[in-house]
Amino acid sequence: MQDPLAQEFVSWRESCEPTIRSTYQILSRGTPNLENETWNASANVLTGTETPEEAAARLQEGLASWYEPQKM
Repeated sequence: MQDPLAQEFVSWRESCEPTIRSTYQILSRGTPNLENETWNASANVLTGTETPEEAAARLQEGLASWYEPQKM
């Protein structure tokens, strides 16, 4: 890698513990798949096609539709 910032980010892996990817390991289990929906919501917020509040409400509604502790 030639990019100094990328090199710095990669160097952090040498001194940190691994972590789970909650959206992948947990939130992708149901329908809607919250891994995919989180990516979509992030892109929508960044491009201004959805507000952070709208995205959060949509993700929460999707989670509540299948994740027992969040069922409405």
